[in-house]
Amino acid sequence: MKVKIGKCYIATLSKGEAPIRIESTHEDGGWVARTLLTSRMTRIKTVEQIVRECEDAELEEYTNRSNKRASRSNETPIAEETPV
Repeated sequence: MKVKIGKCYIATLSKGEAPIRIESTHEDGGWVARTLLTSRMTRIKTVEQIVRECEDAELEEYTNRSNKRASRSNETPIAEETPV
């Protein structure tokens, strides 16, 4: 697979597969990428970490999942009733 700077891919990261955008080449080999779910920078060391090129529909699916997760974490927990 030929990896292109600026393209989006699905890559295997420490917590599973995630969409990434290749930002640049890394001086020690591989690429510098931004995860599209968290906007964090990560290093892709080998082409084997890249599963496939990302389709627009996949990006939308991952974005929707990420937004649902974020909205759940912002919810205020319901207080338990204490016996009187």
